[in-house]
Amino acid sequence: MEVNASNQILVLRVNQLQRKEPS
Repeated sequence: MEVNASNQILVLRVNQLQRKEPS
């Protein structure tokens, strides 16, 4: 479903951001 794809993209973006900027 399209909602699933959107969710995956969001998770991927958050993952990349967290990896580049460790809290």
